[in-house]
Amino acid sequence: MKSKEQSGINQVLDALKLYSEQVDKKMDKIKSELEERVEAGFKRVDQRFEQVDKRFERLEKKFDK
Repeated sequence: MKSKEQSGINQVLDALKLYSEQVDKKMDKIKSELEERVEAGFKRVDQRFEQVDKRFERLEKKFDK
């Protein structure tokens, strides 16, 4: 009787381990995608700041004349 119980417990533990591994993979994928999106967002912000800086430089040149 105990060996059947132990076998059942081991099956449950194996299933939980497999499920945990699958969840970890999904979470890693989500994390990577989120990091890529954040990085892309920062790049866009940097580009916008560069554009604003260029516009200010052009304005300064106009006022310096």
